[in-house]
Amino acid sequence: MSRSRSSSVPFALPRRSVIAAALAACALTAAPAGATTLLHLDDDQLIDRSSHVVTGTCDAVRAEWRGGTLVRLATIRIDGVLKGEAVSEVTVVVPGGLDLDREVPVAVIVPGTPTLARGERVLLFLEPAAFGAGFGKRATALGAAPELAVTGFSQGKFSIFEGAGGKAMVRRDLAGVALLGEDRPSAGGARTVPLELLEERVRRRARLAPADPATDSTNR
Repeated sequence: MSRSRSSSVPFALPRRSVIAAALAACALTAAPAGATTLLHLDDDQLIDRSSHVVTGTCDAVRAEWRGGTLVRLATIRIDGVLKGEAVSEVTVVVPGGLDLDREVPVAVIVPGTPTLARGERVLLFLEPAAFGAGFGKRATALGAAPELAVTGFSQGKFSIFEGAGGKAMVRRDLAGVALLGEDRPSAGGARTVPLELLEERVRRRARLAPADPATDSTNR
């Protein structure tokens, strides 16, 4: 996964304060002065770094401790594989989360990580997860869905929605994120494109050897 310059922030709070504190922290990270900085990945870099690019629906999200790290595990029911091994379901591992089962609830905020909500339809760029079972022997032995992480933190997650005239669109919102390119950080902002356009780009790139981004005028 891409490195963020902001580190995770664990803290313990009374149960009634956990949700409010989490929302407040998210609001603070959205301010330009405190924006999380990520290494910018354009479309081709996202595709090349990802073992899988899929579309699907988030069926469930739960928090779990992996060693001393709190993560969110999002179950994604796959309806399309644009790159990688055919799978019907994956578990997406996202750093941070809320543990309300402890006597003193714990919230871990990791700026720059994507949010995945139950019922949300998404297009995801995925890579092996640092805290996941992966596609290796452990996943096979457990009979569980493979565990992957979103490539480039929030850069690799697009929400799918119905646009004007019923056309399927995808939107990526990088509010509160600064993208570090070759020169200086720039604001992430939002990006909306037709789903079929991004799908075709992924399919085409996945069939070809990586090209020089400087020669591709469509690269974003």
